[in-house]
Amino acid sequence: MNHDVFISYSRSDYMDENKQVIPGNVISKIKDMFDENGISYWFDEECVYSGDAFARVIAKNIRTSKILLFISTATSNESPWTSDEIAVARAYEKKIIPFRYDNSQYNEAVILYLAKLDFIDYQTNP
Repeated sequence: MNHDVFISYSRSDYMDENKQVIPGNVISKIKDMFDENGISYWFDEECVYSGDAFARVIAKNIRTSKILLFISTATSNESPWTSDEIAVARAYEKKIIPFRYDNSQYNEAVILYLAKLDFIDYQTNP
């Protein structure tokens, strides 16, 4: 199934340590906005995959999406998975849109790809 957007994010920005969705989190707000506007998206909410199967599922869903939306936070910039997702999006020549939720610096593994891109700045325009 094709999607408009692949949402790249850190799970700790979405769920607490008990795997409960954090009320009012930014990922839920973005999903709600997409739903309200008929924008299809994919993100790994259930975390039901592991190992190689997980990597294949992620890569396939990046490939079949038009855009990768990177939710940039302190925790997502520390995640090797978000770095890998951005690298896969680059390999598939996908449009990447950084959504800077906070003022954290981009991960050094991806700053070269993201530094010159326009971004959505939640701090100035929530």
